[in-house]
Amino acid sequence: MCRQLLLLKTNNSKWRKERERELKMADKKKEAPVLAVTSRVKDYIKAKGMRSDGDLDTAINEMIAAKLDRAVARCKGNSRQTVRPDDL
Repeated sequence: MCRQLLLLKTNNSKWRKERERELKMADKKKEAPVLAVTSRVKDYIKAKGMRSDGDLDTAINEMIAAKLDRAVARCKGNSRQTVRPDDL
């Protein structure tokens, strides 16, 4: 609610869009832990002659978290407490 009030008080649409983006990114960062080193990922992509989008780090972290969640579930399904490479 407080965030919405801050956005409504602003008249500058450019600042407003930027602020909305920052709030969305902050919410996403709270949800998923950082599991990949963003600078290393970007360096890898740059070495391949490509560019990376600003939201790539969030997508990579979500993908890794989902993969690890599936590995943990498989491990629990096999009555183990150690996640192994074959769980991935």
